[in-house]
Amino acid sequence: MISTVAVVGYLALWLVLRLMALRMSKPAHVMRGSPWFTRLVLAYCFVFSIGFVAANTWSGGGNWQENPVRLAMGISMVTLALVTDAVCLLSLRPFYSLEMEIKQDHAVIKSGFYRLVRHPIYLSNIIGFLGLCILMNHWAAWVASPAQVIGFFLMAREEELFLISHLGKEYERYRADVRWMLIPGIL
Repeated sequence: MISTVAVVGYLALWLVLRLMALRMSKPAHVMRGSPWFTRLVLAYCFVFSIGFVAANTWSGGGNWQENPVRLAMGISMVTLALVTDAVCLLSLRPFYSLEMEIKQDHAVIKSGFYRLVRHPIYLSNIIGFLGLCILMNHWAAWVASPAQVIGFFLMAREEELFLISHLGKEYERYRADVRWMLIPGIL
């Protein structure tokens, strides 16, 4: 029961953070990215949400009673992911969008978690996903983990190309200053 509440709670808070960030962002855009990117992000969010709820339901809510350490680890990772996500969305506030786009007066954010990796929101999503895998302890979640990391890598790479083409040297300097795209020390 607790793992089911944690899974649904994480997904609900994740969605609320996105909606709040959209309300705080600048409405006008100058340049939009590829429409397939937006469709990929929205499809990912839908499949991610439905898949986790279904897998958690099929697994009988997980075996959290047998292992309180797993419950603590999973909830800690999910909490870390939500806090990181919230801080990043606040940093990105005027420029956040579900679509890849350049807003009026767009600037590269270089503070907060953006000092460590260029796509910390994607990193927080990976951490949250792994926290949910630990909470659920279901084989389907663990099988989906590599696909999730690859999906975020592909989205980050597409976003990088878009930002380079539209922000030019400013984004190139940022890339030189912040070596890691997604996962510190690895990628």
